[in-house]
Amino acid sequence: MGFSERLKEAAMKEHGQAEGSSFMTRLMQGQITNEDYFVYLQVLSEIYGTMEDLLKKHLNHYEWVTWFELEKYMRYDQLQKDLTVWRDIVGNSLVCPSPETQARLKEYVDRINRVFSSSELQHLSVAHFYTRYLGDLSGGQMIKQMLLSRGFPSAGLNFYDFGALAPAPAKAAFKKALDRLGEVYPDWTEPIIEETKRVFALNGTL
Repeated sequence: MGFSERLKEAAMKEHGQAEGSSFMTRLMQGQITNEDYFVYLQVLSEIYGTMEDLLKKHLNHYEWVTWFELEKYMRYDQLQKDLTVWRDIVGNSLVCPSPETQARLKEYVDRINRVFSSSELQHLSVAHFYTRYLGDLSGGQMIKQMLLSRGFPSAGLNFYDFGALAPAPAKAAFKKALDRLGEVYPDWTEPIIEETKRVFALNGTL
């Protein structure tokens, strides 16, 4: 069994718990307001902005990072487009995450900063790429279709648009890179699995 399958199976429980969080349940059932979605985009923007900025600063020079070709998955710029659209829709720039959500977001972002900035922990960044980008290519596409069916404007759903990058082959390429990582750096696999569980847990609190 390749590392990609081991990782999926090992973190299945935590993945399911994150998907079953209160907000994600309401999101998938179409029970969120425009304001809710605007706040959600703000949270995502902070996560992806931090992750992708630190990736460029600290990780791009590693050969194992290049195996993932992460540039094609990056979401921060797409999120900025969506925030511009939804800021106009909501019409209130004061709408922002609650203090409770901000505290949980800080915990998540602090973890990203620690992992991506520490030479001893940087291999754990794979867990963050995995949970975010593969999620965007999988469940994210289901969310997009649900939002469109509820009348959300396509102009404000750029986050889910990967352009010419088709989800199925993109996911296959990402998993192939995971398998290669597991073969070349077998000692990294268990720590990455544990970090993946941790990231799913952090996601579930938001």
